[in-house]
Amino acid sequence: MVAGSSPARGAKNFKGLSYIYKNLVICFWIADNVWDNSGEISVPNLIIRHRLLSMSTKRKVAGTLAVLERADTVAAVARLRSNFAINHLRSAVRAAREAKVVEEANAGSDHGPWFDDMIQFVPAAIVMAGAALEASANELIQDILDGSTNLRPTNGCKQLLLDLKEELSLNALDRFRRVALLFDKDPQIGNLTWQDARHLVSFRNYFLHFKPEWDDGTPKVERGLVKALKPRIAISIGFRTNFRFPYGFMTYGCAKWSVQTVLAFSAQFASLLGACPSNAKIEL
Repeated sequence: MVAGSSPARGAKNFKGLSYIYKNLVICFWIADNVWDNSGEISVPNLIIRHRLLSMSTKRKVAGTLAVLERADTVAAVARLRSNFAINHLRSAVRAAREAKVVEEANAGSDHGPWFDDMIQFVPAAIVMAGAALEASANELIQDILDGSTNLRPTNGCKQLLLDLKEELSLNALDRFRRVALLFDKDPQIGNLTWQDARHLVSFRNYFLHFKPEWDDGTPKVERGLVKALKPRIAISIGFRTNFRFPYGFMTYGCAKWSVQTVLAFSAQFASLLGACPSNAKIEL
């Protein structure tokens, strides 16, 4: 709880209340003329809810300001809700940029110690991009429940969203699809953007739940990813003749594709729901 003394009655420009906890910075502002000449709080002039982006950490935080006393003290109760989708995506971007530096420094070389770096950076980009997609689905559900979107769910819809929030067996795309259907929207799951997102989820799961296999085996997931992505993603020079999964995809092009897939899906789904995309502008 953060408290501050009120100014003299009728005073203006009361300083904002702030609270700092580790890397989170929460700031609340009281509008001018909160106190009128009678000493009462003018509720219409009070900023009750304020969503902000901390300039120091770039971390989105939802905060709620509640007036607990009306005499000479105002108390603010902060409820924190940190979103991590954008942080996951920035991690993917950082890994992709590292992969680009390594690849450009070794252009024309098919093998070498540099490829060990690619095996670190590219999977990191894929996994974190997939994590961003997963987190954004859950954050969207919570945004709707919090009333911070322009969507207005019925009580029944809210209950279904709560059930969806607690459901552990669904992946990100299943969650997005159900959210769309709850608001009577038709997700075009067959278009290229959805297909890319589905491939990203599969690729992310391959690394996250890795199972070692001999090189003469070709699991179904690998066959599907190779068939879908090989014509569209630059192949590592050392595996263009004799392609091996996943090594042939250990390129900057693949890392970049993983980030762009999340951005494209986010924009398309936001358009479908008539909402603003949640991801900040990101450049590779």
